[in-house]
Amino acid sequence: LEKSNITAELEVLKNQVNPHFLFNTFNTLAGLIETRSENAAEFVQCLSRMYRYVLQSRMNELVTLEEEMEFVRSYLFILSKRFGDNLKPLLSIPQELLSLRLPPLSLQILVENAVKHNVISAKYPLTLHIQGVGRGLCVKNTLQKKELSEPSTGMGLDNIQKRYQFFTDTPVVIEKNSEFFSVTLPLIEGNKRDYENSDHRR
Repeated sequence: LEKSNITAELEVLKNQVNPHFLFNTFNTLAGLIETRSENAAEFVQCLSRMYRYVLQSRMNELVTLEEEMEFVRSYLFILSKRFGDNLKPLLSIPQELLSLRLPPLSLQILVENAVKHNVISAKYPLTLHIQGVGRGLCVKNTLQKKELSEPSTGMGLDNIQKRYQFFTDTPVVIEKNSEFFSVTLPLIEGNKRDYENSDHRR
């Protein structure tokens, strides 16, 4: 019964990700149509490829960092159509980390949050670092918060933290100062954690 309850709770958390992603992606599309309508068709084609990943990955508790990064590069391409050179992603991920795993769409949510909550303009370009740190992955952005943020479901970061609790005791580390905001995700060894047979309890 305990294992069934844990499995059911994890499934609820996974299902929250899809509406969260859909809601915010359509906000991005709406902004693109208003500002650069000639790129909307290309955006939709790229979005179709991204949703193929969403549908495939939702069946998995964990995906490889390599799979997630391929998806995030498509997502960054979409964002580049909206923000141009005002969004400056810097990717630095050692090859040996690519086979490690994380909950699907975790990285995408962090990129999405950085874009959603910060000013991005020619005067205030947003630098976004995605880099390997030890056996983890750090997403760090310059902090230049909007006075009025875009609409949000408010569940993104909380969802990531709760999903991670099923697979590892290593916490998601959140750091903030006057200049930067960063989230470091632990990367998980092996195919997936057999949480049903572990002694881990939340």
